[in-house]
Amino acid sequence: MAAYPYRPGPGAGPAAGAALPDQSFLWNVFQRVDKDRSGVISDNELQQALSNGTWTPFNPVTVRSII
Repeated sequence: MAAYPYRPGPGAGPAAGAALPDQSFLWNVFQRVDKDRSGVISDNELQQALSNGTWTPFNPVTVRSII
């Protein structure tokens, strides 16, 4: 199982004129997804948090590409 800490890349961030999300909201979401409280979101944790509309898990390759 791989784990990936958040590292924004070049150009990451809100689009011009977009408001930044509330940091406490983002932290709450992060904590809900980080089930093992490791401080990083693993590919398995992200896969469990995502919904594809068919109630089936996301393809693991798709999850890793998101990360």
